[in-house]
Amino acid sequence: MGRIAPGDSKEIVMEVDTAGRIGRIAKTATVYSNDPDVPEKVLLLVADLVKSAHIKGISGKNIFHSDCTPCHVDKGKGKTHKALYDADCAICHRDGPRGAAPLRVLRIIEEGTLRRITRDGIPDTVMPGFHSSNGGPLTDGEIESIVSYIKDQSGQP
Repeated sequence: MGRIAPGDSKEIVMEVDTAGRIGRIAKTATVYSNDPDVPEKVLLLVADLVKSAHIKGISGKNIFHSDCTPCHVDKGKGKTHKALYDADCAICHRDGPRGAAPLRVLRIIEEGTLRRITRDGIPDTVMPGFHSSNGGPLTDGEIESIVSYIKDQSGQP
């Protein structure tokens, strides 16, 4: 990480491999300082890991036509723009430890790429194609409304 000048600050990033783990985990990192009163500080990261409801590589057909439909289909029916994003996308794409790119990241993706990913998904990930041609619940217009909403957020913090 390097040195930090007096009065400056810097973000500390901790990465933890959670693969195959469930339950409470705790990890520590030690920060050393030339401060005579506090020469070192131990940071504690605690997380409660739950079993994921998602299986890597699950097909859109399974997500959209199974026990998953209450979250990935039903809540978004008849909605567009922000309401559709909030119903169908934000369940995974929100700030926090979900593992998926949050809105602040999605909004910087090129519009055509964002449209294609929403339509066709990303192979070998849990991101399915949401278009009806891929087994998903969305039409061209609904996907366009989501892309439009995301891109309209580009000036937001």
